[in-house]
Amino acid sequence: MGYSYYIKDIIGNRDISLFSDENTTSMEPFIMGKVKLIISNCQISDLKAGDICVIIFDTGELVCHRLIFHDENHIITKGDNGTSYDWATFEKDIAGIVGKVVYDSYYLDMTSRRNCLLNRIMVILSKLKVSKSDYIIPFQKVKNNIIYYLQKFITKLYKKSLTFEHINND
Repeated sequence: MGYSYYIKDIIGNRDISLFSDENTTSMEPFIMGKVKLIISNCQISDLKAGDICVIIFDTGELVCHRLIFHDENHIITKGDNGTSYDWATFEKDIAGIVGKVVYDSYYLDMTSRRNCLLNRIMVILSKLKVSKSDYIIPFQKVKNNIIYYLQKFITKLYKKSLTFEHINND
């Protein structure tokens, strides 16, 4: 039994919590520092562009990236702050979908209507931020910086969302 199947068995039909790595920058500005991610098991058919997925690499490493494309067999993801797409991921390697992002005193419900719209906008910005080569020319750097600040603005809209709820630290 592969590692990905073990993780999917743990998730099963219930949500589990994972913490993001506080040193990663791949999902900036949306996920910065150590936050709690509530993930649920899912099938490829449940996913849509903009969803944030947790993927299990062959090494056992868990990666949280935004879904850009998918078909019935695989998905393509990308970190919001990245300049290239991840390689194709198959359903067996999808640990789950992020349903909530929990910050210190509140959480964002990623399934709310407003946040689903913001997710789609983030996909468009992520697609614009892709570079075709390893060498990024100055124009692309400027474009990527502009997109980063647009993403930062949209992240503020997420956090000002009417759907966020405060968490009681009992």
